Amino acid sequence: MMNQIPLKHVGITHEQKIADGILLLQEFESSALEYSQDGYYLCFSGGKDSVVVKDIAIKSGVKFTSNYSVTTIDPPELTRFIKHHHPDVIWHRPKVPMMKMVEKNGLPSMFSRWCCRLYKENGGQNRVKVMGIRSAESSKRAKAWQAVTEWGKGKNKAWVINPVLAWTDKEIWKYIRDNNIPYCSLYDEGRKRIGCVGCPMSPQNRQVDFQRWPYMKKRWQRAAKSRWDLMGDTNAKKIYKNSNEWFDWWLSNTAMPEDVCQMGLF
Repeated sequence: MMNQIPLKHVGITHEQKIADGILLLQEFESSALEYSQDGYYLCFSGGKDSVVVKDIAIKSGVKFTSNYSVTTIDPPELTRFIKHHHPDVIWHRPKVPMMKMVEKNGLPSMFSRWCCRLYKENGGQNRVKVMGIRSAESSKRAKAWQAVTEWGKGKNKAWVINPVLAWTDKEIWKYIRDNNIPYCSLYDEGRKRIGCVGCPMSPQNRQVDFQRWPYMKKRWQRAAKSRWDLMGDTNAKKIYKNSNEWFDWWLSNTAMPEDVCQMGLF
């Protein structure tokens, strides 16, 4: 139903990129409507890319719903921002809070990203998604994503439209300034990205996160303790004396002992 559109087909100048993003959404709206009478399923996180994508979707005139997947550990400033500035966004709350899943699955890591799969990537089944993926965020994303990409596995497999794929950070902020779009105040504090508090995929932010929201750190520690108590004779318990040592290792972002299988620690 859709053709993969490579990155080079997205505009070169900033003005062209805006126009191409609008045209991209307009071109595939009929396909989105074939999947759902509500049109596109726009994934909205409240971050800078999301507010730009939503504004482009509005300007394009296509039919869509904005959807926020609640992780239960997002910054309070972010959730307040969404409630105040985007009251039309649909909140999808999980059946089980993330810390309860930590007790079951263990501490997530860059090698065990079960949290993203369960709390951020499971919405919009049987819908055509619109996301704020940008190739400038990482070389992995640049290789894996196109303007239109079939993404996911099993029941979560879906077509995804990425209208800002080729945008740089500067272009995102220029669009926000030029269009006077409100954004989360955490960016004014020097944050480049905003996500879950304590996210292991953003190790440079975790210490800062826990200094700002110490109660969130306590939630992680309690979940780690509960998981520790449920674990049997695992590799983790052969290396660390208690859950505090295990948690400190997880927070340190240091490599594991060479003679221990990584997954065995979880």
